[in-house]
Formats: sequence, structure tokens, C-alpha cells
Amino acid sequence: LIGTDVTGLAPLSAPGRRVHIESGGRLGTNADGISDSEERNIFAGNIEISESPVTFAGNYVGVGPDGSTLVGSPQLVVTDASHVIGGTETVERNYLARGVELQGASFTTLHNNYIGLLPDGLTGVAGSELRLSSGAINNQVGGLISDEGNVISRIVLTDSGTTGNTIDGNRIGTNGEGTDGLGI
Repeated sequence: LIGTDVTGLAPLSAPGRRVHIESGGRLGTNADGISDSEERNIFAGNIEISESPVTFAGNYVGVGPDGSTLVGSPQLVVTDASHVIGGTETVERNYLARGVELQGASFTTLHNNYIGLLPDGLTGVAGSELRLSSGAINNQVGGLISDEGNVISRIVLTDSGTTGNTIDGNRIGTNGEGTDGLGI
């Protein structure tokens, strides 16, 4: 529980709080089938991932451990290069209720995440999006292989230097099953 009370259902009152990750490594599950859900982190504050490659998998950002309570309004901001957000195993899926920004990031992969939805895959979170900005280049969002695609409420690409990104195999603006719009 990072930035929440002991229940994980309410944010701590510390305006502007942020977690800055720059040492590389893994945050969340390693998807080895042993205690994967216990390896999940619950974040209520903004997270910035920069420098050394980081794998960020199986986490709840802006969602309580019950999977239905919005906790704070954190966003995941990814800068620098070669990060992996999510993975092809269901336990590696991140639930990023308030969105993600690839801010000048390059060669970063986003696979199998729910961005702007709750873990039920049906409930969209208003104002959430995946944003590629500030010269984000050569990132992979989704993929053509089963379980690489993300479910994303909305995608925004900004800045003329934001080029060479591949966006494949995702469900955008729909629920997790692709059967209905999010209505947000």
C-alpha cells in the first residue's frame, strides 16, 4: 500500500505526493504462479518511472484492493527508455484507473493493461487516457499476439516529435470484452 491508509481504500492526505522510480528492477508480480496477487502494489499517488529499465506488472494504480474503489487520482508517467508496463499473463495486467502518459519515453512496451477502467473491465473512469507526448518515439502499445492488447478508454498523441509508435491489437473506448462502449 503506497500513499493509502491501512485498508488501501483511502488516500493519505499529502498533496503532490509522488513515487519516483529510477533504479530499475521490477515493481509488482513476477508472474511465477507463487503469491502473485500478494506481490501487487496499490498506489494512490502519482508514479514516475524514469532511467534504468523497469518492469511494472500486476499493480493497481488509483484503485483499492477491492478492485472497485477509486483511491486518489494518480497517474503513471513513464519517461526514458526500455520499460515494460504489464505483460502477457493476466496476473501481469496493471489496472491504471486514472491513465498513463508516455512522456518522451522510447522503446517502452505496454501489454495487457486496463487503462481508464476498473478491474471489472466494464466501468470506465471519466477523464482517463493513454497520452503519448513530448517526443515519445518507437513505443509498442499492444501487439498482434494474443494477450498483448490493452483495454484503453482513450488515446491522445501530442507534439510533432511523437512519432514511430505502434498501436496494435487494443480495445479502445470499449469494455474489456469489446462488446460495449464505456459511456464516458
